[in-house]
Order: sequence, then structure tokens, then C-alpha cells
Amino acid sequence: MGFERELNELERAIERVNAEYGAFLYGAAARAPVESRRNVDRLLRRLTSVDIEEAAERYRLATLQGHYNSLAERWERQQAEKEAGKRPGLYASFKGPALRPTGAGPRVSEGAPRQAPNAAPPSSVTREASPGDRALFDRYVAAKKAHGEDPGALDFKLFADNLERERQKVREKMGSDDFEFDVKDTDGRVRVVARRKAGGGR
Repeated sequence: MGFERELNELERAIERVNAEYGAFLYGAAARAPVESRRNVDRLLRRLTSVDIEEAAERYRLATLQGHYNSLAERWERQQAEKEAGKRPGLYASFKGPALRPTGAGPRVSEGAPRQAPNAAPPSSVTREASPGDRALFDRYVAAKKAHGEDPGALDFKLFADNLERERQKVREKMGSDDFEFDVKDTDGRVRVVARRKAGGGR
């Protein structure tokens, strides 16, 4: 029971630091939970150094460690997105291997006003979100929840605006509307990707 308590403590610590990262990434906290993360690292080092006799406990520890490593990778990626002025986990999701735009992005002129972190980029198009956009958003949120993420800070209007901007980019690249967006789960990472419609053009 002693080691089981340790595993329970580790699981709670991982959940706690994940929640704290969610608060930091989406604006409710000013700083990343560095000390909480160090605490989890210390727990993991201590537990992995123990000779565990029970196979079930070894398996649970390995599972928790793998889950934590996946979360840590996501935190690093989303923190980089936040520091780049993007909404964590959303902007970087809009891409697909078959339709990925090429070339460098627009350059920012010296003296131009800088966009505030997490602010949506300016858009020249305003449109009502379609039922398909809402269905896509619901699938995106459900997929995030399935991975233990807290998507509560995601905003549908911002999601739909970003989707429309990406729709315009892909339309300009392809020269047609023979594409659609879908939710894709790759190696524990949930993304929204553009893909050609079945039976569409080349």
C-alpha cells in the first residue's frame, strides 16, 4: 500500500501541474508552474529508482511517466506558441501534410505595432460560423478531453475566425474549394488539418 500511495501522489501532482499550466497558457496565471513541475520531476526520479516487485505497479508507473512526458512536450510547444503571440494549441493545429503552405510568412516592418500575446490576428473577412464549424469545434474539444486536457478556455468564435482565415489560405493555394477540415489525433497531439475531399481534384 505504501508504493500505491506514492503512485497516487504522483498522479495527483501531474494533474495539478497540468491544471496550473492550463491557467498559465490561457492567461489566468502570470508565470509557468516551474516549481510544481520540478516537484513532479523529483517524484519521478525517486520512484523510478525503486526496485518495484509488483508488475501492476511497474506498469502504472510507466504509464504515468509516459503521460507526463507527453504533457511536458505539449506544455513546451504551447508555451512557445504563447511567447510567439499565438493562441496555444490552436494556431499551430491548422496544417495538413498535403496542403501545408510553403514559403516564409509575412515580415513585420520596423516600427509596426506589435500584436499583443494571445490576440487574434486581424481579419479582413467577417462571416457567420457554419454548423459544420461548430461540429468541428465540438470534435476538437472532445478529442482534447479524451487526452486529459482541459479545453475550457477554448473560444468557439476565435476558433471559427481562425478556421475561416485558414480556409482562405488553403483556397488560394489550391485554387478551389475541394478540401475540408477534420480533427486528427497523431501521437497524442490533437490537430485540425485540411484535407482534399474524396473525389475532389488532384
